[in-house]
Amino acid sequence: MLSETDHQEAVRRYKNMKVNGHERQRYHALILVHQGYSYREVGQILLVDEDTIGRWVRQYQERGLEASRMVGSGEASTGSES
Repeated sequence: MLSETDHQEAVRRYKNMKVNGHERQRYHALILVHQGYSYREVGQILLVDEDTIGRWVRQYQERGLEASRMVGSGEASTGSES
């Protein structure tokens, strides 16, 4: 699912303790899905609804890894910020 470059970058960002906790959770989810875990399994591991995991994966597929970055409001960037 993740390209090799995106996988390496997601792991780097996940391990960076300075990254917002919710953002790290999104990277963790993408890494686990990439490793073959189902959305349900990832949701159970991270204590997040599997629909949320699916949304994070769709955001990645549509906008790349930057879709997981958090902006000031606490939401992932939609690309429409000024």
